[in-house]
Amino acid sequence: MPSTSPGRGSACPPPYRVRRPKEPDEPAHKIERVAFTTSRLAEYCSEKELVAQTGHESLDWPRVIIKELIDNAIDACEEVEIAPVVKVTITTGKRGKPIRIVVADNGPGIPSATVSGIIDYNVRISSREAYISPTRGRQGNALKTILPMSFLLGGKVKGETWIESRGRKHRLIFSVNAIKQEPIVRNISSRSRVGTGTRVTMFWPDCCEAPIVAAEIAELLTQFVVVNPHLAFRFVMDGKSVIDWSASNPDWTKYRACDATSAHWYSLEQFERYAGALIDRDQVDKSRKKITVREFAAQFRGMSATERQKQVVHELNASHLSLCRFFGSETSVNHQRMEKLLRLLQRHTRPVRPELLGVIGEEHFRKLCISVGGEPKSFKYFISPGHAEGRPYIVEIVTCAYKKWVSGKDERRARYLVTGVNFSATLENPFNTFRGMEGMDEILTDLRADSGAPVIVAVHYASPHIEYLDRGKSRIGLE
Repeated sequence: MPSTSPGRGSACPPPYRVRRPKEPDEPAHKIERVAFTTSRLAEYCSEKELVAQTGHESLDWPRVIIKELIDNAIDACEEVEIAPVVKVTITTGKRGKPIRIVVADNGPGIPSATVSGIIDYNVRISSREAYISPTRGRQGNALKTILPMSFLLGGKVKGETWIESRGRKHRLIFSVNAIKQEPIVRNISSRSRVGTGTRVTMFWPDCCEAPIVAAEIAELLTQFVVVNPHLAFRFVMDGKSVIDWSASNPDWTKYRACDATSAHWYSLEQFERYAGALIDRDQVDKSRKKITVREFAAQFRGMSATERQKQVVHELNASHLSLCRFFGSETSVNHQRMEKLLRLLQRHTRPVRPELLGVIGEEHFRKLCISVGGEPKSFKYFISPGHAEGRPYIVEIVTCAYKKWVSGKDERRARYLVTGVNFSATLENPFNTFRGMEGMDEILTDLRADSGAPVIVAVHYASPHIEYLDRGKSRIGLE
């Protein structure tokens, strides 16, 4: 039989290709796109949004919580002229159970009405936002950002915070409306034994995403002690005392949040913002008498004298005139009149001396340096007061070598750096990125005090107006 395989000289037939039937084109499918409305409150309802708002990753949230609560506690005590006594207690408990973070103070206590304002996410309530003053915080949303944190990270007790003061306990349970992406906070009120001060308890999930590191918390709390001579402080971790510090100067004072602000600290834009906030308050509360130009002028430092108030309104031709009418309208501010008022207030008052902001002082720093192993003979203290654009500032710097290193007994010591701004601790070094200048690390390296040097360095900066370059308050825009 002849072979069916092709011979050498024969041509191979082309391979057979199966042609698939052509599929008919699908008809054009159109949908009607809807313009969805997204609530601005969603920024409190996801980890990503909350990181953007606070400026700190979730790993830092335990420190953020403690810092904000301590800031509030010290401010509250100062406003009623009480030397602050703050206790931080952290209980990790058994695995699988939530960690308890408790911050207690001896202040006047948070009123129930304020708690109601905290859980209302439709508004931002702050007694400092429109003022220019050397305060520890101004945004008015610290507690609003703290409440969602444990909920967003999960755990068995999700989003639960207790606020106890004035004999009442507010059990705040945070959750999220999954459809609207808006916060929901239940406030379960009951009696409490806490009659003096405020005690805030936050239940933190026992998760590795944001662990409680005792050394990091202790370092943060030490910064508060360093920049507040009137502060008595105790830190207890799982029943063991980590920090127990008595105030070095209980009578020490600084410029408080409740002290009159100075006209010299305002730009025209900030001055109009302050006036606008007062006008808006009067319009919201119809029962309140409208503030007059004279009453507005009386709120500034140096304007408490009746004769001086009369002189200012006389020069303005604004006697008995409400601030609202003087200001202009909702759509058009009378910038010329507002600028004239600002200049008159500045002319009739004196600039604030930098020392009045608050001087921590050499003795307090010396005591602290010795307590952590510093050599007294190597202790150096520098203070630099001044004015910039009409605003006072004061910088205090301390250096001190370790005693064991000086004596040659320990050469493994590294630099211990403490930074503070307006008498509050910092989560990061805020002086590392000066605008148009080299940062602190470069300066310290030039001075042979780099990160490996066996030296204690403390730097504190106070000013009525701090320009932060990020939302996490970790970079200051100094010229």
